[in-house]
Amino acid sequence: MTSAAAPGQRRCEVGTIAMIVRGQQQNIGALVVVVAGHGFASIEEFGPGPRLCWAVESLGGELAADNATVWSRVVPDDALQPVGTMPIGDIGAVFEQHTAALRCKTKADMERLIQTHFASPDDVGLVGAKRLLRERLRWLTASVTARQVLLDAGFVPDGNGGECLNYAFPDQLGRRCLLSACPDLVGDWGLFGSFHTVRTATQVNALLRAEMIRGAVYVRLASIWREVFDKTVPLPVEWEHATFYEAVKRTTAMANPGAPSVVVDTQFFRLIVNRLRDSYGVEPAEPVVISLVPGQLELRVGSDAFQCPARGTWPLPSLVSLADLLAAVPARMPRLLTIEAYGNSVLLGSTSIPAAWPEEQR
Repeated sequence: MTSAAAPGQRRCEVGTIAMIVRGQQQNIGALVVVVAGHGFASIEEFGPGPRLCWAVESLGGELAADNATVWSRVVPDDALQPVGTMPIGDIGAVFEQHTAALRCKTKADMERLIQTHFASPDDVGLVGAKRLLRERLRWLTASVTARQVLLDAGFVPDGNGGECLNYAFPDQLGRRCLLSACPDLVGDWGLFGSFHTVRTATQVNALLRAEMIRGAVYVRLASIWREVFDKTVPLPVEWEHATFYEAVKRTTAMANPGAPSVVVDTQFFRLIVNRLRDSYGVEPAEPVVISLVPGQLELRVGSDAFQCPARGTWPLPSLVSLADLLAAVPARMPRLLTIEAYGNSVLLGSTSIPAAWPEEQR
């Protein structure tokens, strides 16, 4: 990582007027104002690896970005050369000007696009196949109960008056198959499968949270199917949503590599959390420095350091409140827990914790 990306050596702050000095040729020399922090991000045109970035607004013409022109974009700190400052209150006027210009341009472009290139409303995604595709994506990314998805996927009540659900596999697969889903005391669902041939027997099990993204449930069902059957055996028709959702996730991952993050071993992390509660109480005021050492995530409180097996990328130490960290730890954690650095916060699973840079890094 370049030294300009380190918090103690960053060039800009919110309100800084700067010139773009790296990146696409048409943007070099453009004046922008920094409007917000963006955290670490990997942007191909500025080179490999995550860099500390800012959200900026152009003070001149539109900027080039991803084969388009925009008023707002994200630029790394080391690609900006500060030339002055702007009062925070004046930034709102810049947004208003750009919003008005964008509204006029969008309306004109849409009218010209429809008139020039599209023969029917279906071509602009208003009706027909394109709208169905958009609606399917919205349906798959909705958060719903696991039970509802299982019923949609062809599971039926087991007939014994209980809450368990069973899935009946086609007879022509050449195996005796049983896949059941049963809720536990907190509403999560356990999937239990038994698959037999003359010579083999396969047992599978999985856990679904009480509420999940619909597409993620279909992907989990598909993974069980592929674990048991040959790849040439197609998914059940009602499970084919998994293939579509997997393709969407792959495309999203390629377009947005994400912020620096690590995956930690939950059992070790839980032991560290319990040790911290025992040592510092339920609502401690001490700060915690989160950093990554080879193969380990380190939580340092004063002179005490706790390490947990982890993998991922964490470029610079982050400073969080120990009270915030302990409050964000879920009562039930998954087998692997993701911790992500995003802007001015750290995401512990899905919970955001305010974060800053340690004083020694400033």
